[in-house]
Amino acid sequence: MNKKGGALYIVLAVVLCLSLLFSALLNLQGNLRRQVELSRKKICDLYRAESSLLVYLEGYPSDYFGPLPQVNSQMLGPWERIQVEVPMMHQNLQVMLGKKYESLPFSQGVKLGESIQRKLKADILQNPALHGAYGNHRYFNLQDTMVAKHIHHGDLTVEHNGVSTSLNFYVEGTTTITLSKPLDTLRLYGLGPVVIRGREPVGWLEVFGVNEVSIGENVKFRGVVVAGEHAEFRDRNVLYPSLVLSGGRLAMDSSLVLLPSFIEGKNVVWQKRMVATGFH
Repeated sequence: MNKKGGALYIVLAVVLCLSLLFSALLNLQGNLRRQVELSRKKICDLYRAESSLLVYLEGYPSDYFGPLPQVNSQMLGPWERIQVEVPMMHQNLQVMLGKKYESLPFSQGVKLGESIQRKLKADILQNPALHGAYGNHRYFNLQDTMVAKHIHHGDLTVEHNGVSTSLNFYVEGTTTITLSKPLDTLRLYGLGPVVIRGREPVGWLEVFGVNEVSIGENVKFRGVVVAGEHAEFRDRNVLYPSLVLSGGRLAMDSSLVLLPSFIEGKNVVWQKRMVATGFH
């Protein structure tokens, strides 16, 4: 028997088994049949959610293939987070998007850096929890889950060893941050030199420095770093997806690059998961 003939017998056997299985399922009684029906509805809901996401990602009108679940979208820093409700599972199908990197000429790199700079500045200064402080400030053992501060006419020194998970700073002077504990999110806009050091990782990093940005050799991160003049970091510590621009030029391994969602380009999914209903 040749290989094609053997494959045909396998396919026929699978089809026969599935036919017998579904015939048996149709004759199930009581609780087991209800469980099977519930599973069928969950799978159908998930299929419709997946279809809705695909229609969105490919740029078709939402009703192009008939009525589908609504896609909800939210910008998180440079990325877009979209999700579709899967009612029978009491969960949402959630996807994180960026744009595919192909090339980045110097002029485009400069414009992209400026766009990232403006968005980060707005995200920090429009944070409802933002507090202003004047002069030089040093913070140790921060206890608030989310910290947002505008340091006017001064330098900032932070020793991260508290319980804070999100640090957001707009600093008009020099910034020095030491990571003594892992940090979930760090957003920083610096008008002076920026130094991030320590031995702990940053789960999500967004940094703009007018002059220099220096990230210590033991600090692992994923995110977006834009330095007006020079960015210093270790390639081995950059995780996907990330973007590091130095003086308008790409300054990192291109295989780890993902461009922001707010520019034109092909959508790239870099995270997909099921989460509880609502944005998280």
